[in-house]
Amino acid sequence: MASGQLAGGVLATRWKPARPGLVSLTGVLFFPLVLLGLALTVPAPVLLAGYLATGVGFMLFGVYWYTALQRSIPQERLSVVIGIDQVGSFGLEPVGYAVAGTLAQTVGAKPVLYGAAVVGVVTGLLPLLVPGVNRLADPTPEPER
Repeated sequence: MASGQLAGGVLATRWKPARPGLVSLTGVLFFPLVLLGLALTVPAPVLLAGYLATGVGFMLFGVYWYTALQRSIPQERLSVVIGIDQVGSFGLEPVGYAVAGTLAQTVGAKPVLYGAAVVGVVTGLLPLLVPGVNRLADPTPEPER
């Protein structure tokens, strides 16, 4: 995944897609596919390719997301917003691991992997319902009458 993140970072310096939000969220959808691959016990090279693609997608998401935050959030509030974002993104990760481990012991690893894949797809696609997210920009204002 680290190799993919490196490649994604280089790609993000050169590529300016018209819809960076759509590109970002599409890239994030590779991880649920990796979870499905783990549940289905696909061959290791397939998993490695999935992790590589996930790394690219995560890095593109990060670059475009933090660029959008810096554009949209007033400077005096930016550190608070990024702090809250980080707690939600990474600070709760150990809780997720604890819940997943407990569930895997209770119901088995495969149902947990399938469930996590579904949650990953849903949470990856839901933001696209918000106007402006596909471009990571504010929605176009309605013309005044």
